[in-house]
Amino acid sequence: MLACESESSDVPLLLLDHGAAIESTDEDGDNPLLMAAEGGLVEVVRALAERGARIDATNNSGESALMKASMKGHADVVSVLLENKASMDLRGPNGATALWIASEHGQLDVVKLLVESGASVALKTDDGLDALAAARGGGHHDVVDYLAQLEEIADNC
Repeated sequence: MLACESESSDVPLLLLDHGAAIESTDEDGDNPLLMAAEGGLVEVVRALAERGARIDATNNSGESALMKASMKGHADVVSVLLENKASMDLRGPNGATALWIASEHGQLDVVKLLVESGASVALKTDDGLDALAAARGGGHHDVVDYLAQLEEIADNC
């Protein structure tokens, strides 16, 4: 587990090659996939997915690997997770989706990737806030501009 928190992919990959458990969790419910996704270890995420890790597994807080990678802006990890059928519209803490989380944290590249991959921009949290509101609340003007442009396009259809 600690190997997936390192900044290098070498040790986790070596451990996986020697049969390390892929679904063990720490006290927070984070498994190796969630840790690797949060740390931006794209090769470890890819290796875990290839070995059958549950892509949409969540921790005790309800966060998935896609949510953690989206929050940190790891677009390459998000791509690998999406290639492996991660649920873009899975609801996490307070009903937030990966798109909402990326918007709240100003991760424009991830926001674009999720939208282009089909994530719903209309989904709202339990508090009734959509991704555009999350970006506004965080003061992320580039994300606000991008999402607002999408709403204008939808309104004109």
